[in-house]
Amino acid sequence: MGGQIFCVVYAIPGIALNGYMLSVIGSTCQVLWNKCRSVFVKGVASIKSGRTRNILAVLATAAVMWFFLILVPALIFVWTENWSLLEAQYFSLVALSTIGFGDITPSHAALPPEYRTVLGETAYRVGVMLYFFVGMALISIVFTGVWRSQKRRMRETMDSTRLMMIKQRLIRRSGHTNLGDAAGDITQRNS
Repeated sequence: MGGQIFCVVYAIPGIALNGYMLSVIGSTCQVLWNKCRSVFVKGVASIKSGRTRNILAVLATAAVMWFFLILVPALIFVWTENWSLLEAQYFSLVALSTIGFGDITPSHAALPPEYRTVLGETAYRVGVMLYFFVGMALISIVFTGVWRSQKRRMRETMDSTRLMMIKQRLIRRSGHTNLGDAAGDITQRNS
């Protein structure tokens, strides 16, 4: 019971500090992300359809993230943990999404004997922790990008809605049925 209370008390500032640390790592990775994005934008500039470019961007982002955040670590876990590729990808996805069911955990049981030293096991554990930190930071970049995009779209929608409401008020005040007649009436009054 005492250990559980300690964990709860420790977790309160720990979660906030972890969030801050992930945001710092994410901001650092954002610079690299922006450079990669500009290269991608130049590469697809010849495609005229904006929708096609957006779909390609989403697919490319998903493929690159899957490769670097799920597949490459999964291949390492297959070698070090003696898991199947499917189990290793499942673990990577569940761990990075912070769901963490705990049904599969790394134990470095399949490490070759030459790596089963204190230094080798410590390096493995540190490597797994770094993978989690960097992986969650990269995922937070994507979530932040999606959030900013949705926020921009919401703002654009609100602005167009406000403009439409202003136009409707203008039409109602003038007694006309369309904006062209109302604008013409206002122009005649001002001259």
